[in-house]
Amino acid sequence: DGERVLGLGDLGVHGMGIVTGKSDIYCAYGAVTPQSILPVSLDVGCTNAAFRKDVFYLGARSDRLRGDMYTAFVDEFMAAVASKFGPSTVVHFEDFGRSNALALLDRYQSRSYNVFNDDIEATSCVTLAALVGSTLQRGVPPLERQRFLFFGAGQAGIGIANLLSFALRRKGMSDKEARDRIWLFDSKGLVTLGRSNIPQSKARYAKPGEYSSKSLQESIRSIRPTTLIGAASVPHAFNQSVIRSMAESNDRPVIFSLSNPSQRAECSATDATEWSSGAAVFASGTPDPTAKASTVNNALVFPAIGKGLTLSPGITDEKLLSVSLELSSMLTSREIRRGQVLPDVSRLGSIQSKLIDAFCGHTDSTKGRPWMKYD
Repeated sequence: DGERVLGLGDLGVHGMGIVTGKSDIYCAYGAVTPQSILPVSLDVGCTNAAFRKDVFYLGARSDRLRGDMYTAFVDEFMAAVASKFGPSTVVHFEDFGRSNALALLDRYQSRSYNVFNDDIEATSCVTLAALVGSTLQRGVPPLERQRFLFFGAGQAGIGIANLLSFALRRKGMSDKEARDRIWLFDSKGLVTLGRSNIPQSKARYAKPGEYSSKSLQESIRSIRPTTLIGAASVPHAFNQSVIRSMAESNDRPVIFSLSNPSQRAECSATDATEWSSGAAVFASGTPDPTAKASTVNNALVFPAIGKGLTLSPGITDEKLLSVSLELSSMLTSREIRRGQVLPDVSRLGSIQSKLIDAFCGHTDSTKGRPWMKYD
């Protein structure tokens, strides 16, 4: 859709490079033939006036379509895909705006379309794998003994929180016990029950009003989270005071700065390490060639999810959890010693077959995989 590309905002049809690049990754690593994949841009306008005036802009030079007309347009597209290519065709949603992403995903999954949203479901899958991987670092408690504070409660943050909650329930917690471990901090501060007009996606994690705070540092001091996850695209939000507050209450604070590109990151690996006196277990959303930190990159999982949906249609939390656990189990002892929480992206090609097996529920890894060959 191009409305929310990384932390860059609405690029309109100029977000096409993202889906073209991801199509290449499917072909290179997901055993998808080039003839079987089609990158598509839904050109419904662009909110960026400068783009619309640019002589080189390739899309419709109008403001972005909204409301019922927009939904009807996407409905028509989805129906056309199913009619032309078959109802089991996998539709990979990419770069949909915050106001549409969750609603459209629910709409089409409830209508049995074989659809997933990379920014929500692949992000949650790879981030959960990183959280599991972080527990392999010395001094980091298991997930069921942690408290998680999300800085950013948009589609990515909510998606991660939902899959994390599911994983905690699989650990034996009740739904309430799992949700009580998760805190959301958005543009208005901590999400609490006293706030009016809270979207249902956030309301399930809302906490009592006495925790209300508009300061991230104050929230850390009152909640004492073990893990801080940034997904708000607010540059330098994890400043020295924030990192030190995390280190004061944790021997090994887990800090994920997931926003990208790097100009939008909450903090760098260098800052997190220096300000925590080397205690932080850190991961970022963008590669940092100067650090050994893991990159929480959707490319580690979305080829397996997309290919898996062609073999086992319909996405579920159970399937995503299986992929997360399989990915974290692939960490080598060398990677763990280096402080990594995920396998290195350079291993992308060698891990996809096992992740596809995990998604499809295959447990016998000794069996051949004819679907990994082009036909």
